[in-house]
Amino acid sequence: MRMSYNIKLYVHGVPNGQDSWGVEDFDSSYIDSFYGRKFKVPAQLFVEVMRFGSNVNCYYTYMQTENVQDKDGRTGSYLALTLRINYYYADLRNMYNLLEAAYYKFIVGEVVENTGCGILYKIADFAQVDTMLGTLEKELEKYLMQFSVDADFVSLNGIALPKKQQVDIISVNPLECDTDIILSYIKKGGKISVSSLHSTKHEQLIIQKMNSEIQETQRKAQHDIQTVLHDKESEIQTIKNEYKDVEHTIGKLKKKVENANSEIERLNIELSNAGKELEETRKYEQKYSDAQKELNKFNEFVESIQNNLSVLNGTTSNMSNMNNSSGNIESGRDCCKSSGKSVVRKYRFIFCFAVVLMMGIIVFISFRSCTNKKEKMDINVEKNNDTLQRVVDNKTLNTFD
Repeated sequence: MRMSYNIKLYVHGVPNGQDSWGVEDFDSSYIDSFYGRKFKVPAQLFVEVMRFGSNVNCYYTYMQTENVQDKDGRTGSYLALTLRINYYYADLRNMYNLLEAAYYKFIVGEVVENTGCGILYKIADFAQVDTMLGTLEKELEKYLMQFSVDADFVSLNGIALPKKQQVDIISVNPLECDTDIILSYIKKGGKISVSSLHSTKHEQLIIQKMNSEIQETQRKAQHDIQTVLHDKESEIQTIKNEYKDVEHTIGKLKKKVENANSEIERLNIELSNAGKELEETRKYEQKYSDAQKELNKFNEFVESIQNNLSVLNGTTSNMSNMNNSSGNIESGRDCCKSSGKSVVRKYRFIFCFAVVLMMGIIVFISFRSCTNKKEKMDINVEKNNDTLQRVVDNKTLNTFD
């Protein structure tokens, strides 16, 4: 008994808003679900078994989704050819090649065109190419009937329907469509994506190996980076510590320099004061020299007085002898007159001597005071010069250290 095949073509996409051709009512919700879907590859054959009411069918949808623009140039569109068959067609490689050929032979040029940057719709709705799409549907059915055998069509009885929460999709390259493996997965409710853009098993092994090598390289690189970062952080910390030590040393040296500057400033003030005192000392030296001259004159004067006193003592002795030997009253009177005059002169001389002696004492005291002050000023100047030299030498040594 020959099988009864029900093959139906649906064309859907977004030429100017969501639109479809040939869709029966119970399939409309399924076809509308393709709008806004996200897929891993831009061109593929999507296979799944679905039940709508009492109807169970297998849907084969060839899709173009990359850089598809509607008639007005808006992006985000797509174009799809869906074959609904009441059997599971097991030769997926043949089905993929069939629908891909239909797309390039019938759809490109009539429905869409390649712009070099993507795919652009030429029509606003699929009704504009109704005759061409009807012809395409007949050609697809004719091809499957002519170039397929009954063994290519597997009954959908006993095939589990996919659950809503199931999202696992097997990706297969057309060159590796193993019929038995794919059929076993379909019977468990799985979904299949067939595309020449999917990696083959050999390519997947290479990719896995490369990914493993990349991960290992990344791991080693990360380890090396962490090691380098740790070493650099240690070096940076060491430099920071050294910098802190240098800052501390610089702070100490600055403090020493400040103290030295303060000491120098203090000694400069003392040196300035010593200079003033030195100037005063020089003035006293001049006074000392003048006093020395006056003292020399005074000494000469004292020596002259002493000589005169010696002469005066001799004269007084002679006068006493003359008074004792003369008995003449007249001579006595004359002697008394002469003696009185001599006494007057003697007391006048003594008074002048006392005045001169007092002036000599004053000059001598002034001389001693000048001498002591000069010696003190010389000692202070020498001491200040020595202290200033030591501070300057210490500042120079600290600066070089």
